Amino acid sequence: MGRHAKIGRAEADRIARAVVSGRRGAGARADALAAKLASAMRSRLEAVQAPGAARVQRSSRAVPRLGDGGRLLARVEKHLASWALVSDRRGDPDAR
Repeated sequence: MGRHAKIGRAEADRIARAVVSGRRGAGARADALAAKLASAMRSRLEAVQAPGAARVQRSSRAVPRLGDGGRLLARVEKHLASWALVSDRRGDPDAR
């Protein structure tokens, strides 16, 4: 897979879940993207108390350029919003 290989929807969802949940293990490329995106979205993750915020390490690196026009970022935002709604409904910030 090339450096700028397109990301399919299933892989985008896997990476998005990794960003929000803080879990890794989806493969080296997916884990690296999840870590970089989580770092860039740290304040959003902290705002909804998503578990992924605890895994974020400060980084001076820029967010990787996304060849899909931000599809991955949109999927992360979708999963983050979903996590926030579920945890708010249950009253438990660790609901997922």
